[in-house]
Amino acid sequence: MHAPDHKAVVFFSDSLNTQSTDFDKKAVLLFSGGRDSTAVAAAFCSLFPKGELHFLFFDNGLLADTNSTRNQFEMLSELYPNVNVSFKQINIRSQLCAAGMKFVENDLVSRRYTTLLICVACKTIMNYECAKYAVLTGVKVVLDGSAVRQNMFPEQTRGYLDFLKSVYNKFGLLHISPLYDYLTSKEVVTETLNELGIRVHKQEPSCMWADAFSTANEAEIFRYASRTLEIIQSLDNK
Repeated sequence: MHAPDHKAVVFFSDSLNTQSTDFDKKAVLLFSGGRDSTAVAAAFCSLFPKGELHFLFFDNGLLADTNSTRNQFEMLSELYPNVNVSFKQINIRSQLCAAGMKFVENDLVSRRYTTLLICVACKTIMNYECAKYAVLTGVKVVLDGSAVRQNMFPEQTRGYLDFLKSVYNKFGLLHISPLYDYLTSKEVVTETLNELGIRVHKQEPSCMWADAFSTANEAEIFRYASRTLEIIQSLDNK
C-alpha cells in the first residue's frame, strides 16, 4: 500500500531531487485536508517512512469547520505510524482583515468587478506565516498541494508559485509544489489516493470565498501579492 515505487511517489521524489540536493527528510506542509495536499502528504510519508512532516493549517476566519482538517491529519498519522508528524493550526484572521478584506470593495471597483484576488491575499499570508514557522522549527523545505489541474485559480498559477519561491528564498528556505505537474485532473488525484490506501479522500473545510473565482494576468497577481506581503510585514514591525 505504501510502495515507494508508486507513480506519484516517484514523481514526488524526482521533483524533490531536482530542487534539493541535501534534503534531510524534514518538511513543512501547508495542509488544508483536501485531495491535493493529502496526496502530497501520502507521497511524502510513503517515500520517507521515518521522516518528519509538520502539517500546518491556517484558520482565516472564513471556514465552516476547522476540525475536519485535523480529522484528515489524524487519519494520515494512523496510516503512516512511523513518520514523525505534528499538526499546528495558525490563526491568520487579523492579517487577512488588514491585508485583504479591507481592500475588497475598492479592488472590485478598480477592476470593474472582473477580478477578485482575495484568495491570493489569503495564500500569501499563509505562506509568510509558514516561512516564519519553518525558520522557528529549523525545517528548510516547505511543501504544498498546488496542482496544475487548478491553475485557473490565480493562487495556483506558475507565476504566483514563482513569487512564493522568492519569498521563501529570502528566509533561506526552499518551497516546492512536488506534485504540481502530476495532478492533472480530479480523476488522477482520486486514483492516486486510492492506490496509496487513502480511505477518506478529503476533509477540507469550505470557505465562504470558495466560489469567488476570477482570472487575472500575471502582472495583476504579482502586484496584489506584493501589496499583501508589504502589509503583513509591516504588521510584524509594529
